Amino acid sequence: MVSASKRFQFIRMKAEGKSNAQIARELHVSESTASRFSHELEGEIAHYKADQLQELYDAFHMTREARIRQLGGILARIDDALEGTDLSAVPPEKLLDMRLKYAAALKDEYIPLHKPERTGQMTTAAGILREMGKLLVRIQGGDVEPARTMLEMKVMDSMLKGIELVELEARLGEVEKAVAEKKGRV
Repeated sequence: MVSASKRFQFIRMKAEGKSNAQIARELHVSESTASRFSHELEGEIAHYKADQLQELYDAFHMTREARIRQLGGILARIDDALEGTDLSAVPPEKLLDMRLKYAAALKDEYIPLHKPERTGQMTTAAGILREMGKLLVRIQGGDVEPARTMLEMKVMDSMLKGIELVELEARLGEVEKAVAEKKGRV
């Protein structure tokens, strides 16, 4: 039996991209054990990779929203420097060059605000579930901050519950009507 420590080391090494043969040599296990672990621990390996990537995103502020905030702040400081600088003392082409580069970088980060394609799209449970799926893709792509994610999820969850309640009330009304009609016939 292989220890939990070796299993964790396998997960870490596999997530780092090492081959089964390399891992087998380093952990002193057979290649067949490494191959078996690769299949058995596939989910844990993927989870470990995702955790490592999220740590990098968090450490380097790699979400789109964070990059936009950072670029916008630098751009504002450059604008302040351009306004307050005697252009005869500072080469204006340098400040202007920086200004243009940061403006272009900020423009590259632009994504249109998320809006449903059709006005009625968010009025059905299926439409809300589609939007939740799109939000998941945006989260996985690092295009949305965690706070924004929570807000959007809460709104969509509330809408979904509201739609379910309206549908349940409509069904209950139909049942009550059918019962009343049946009593009238008896």
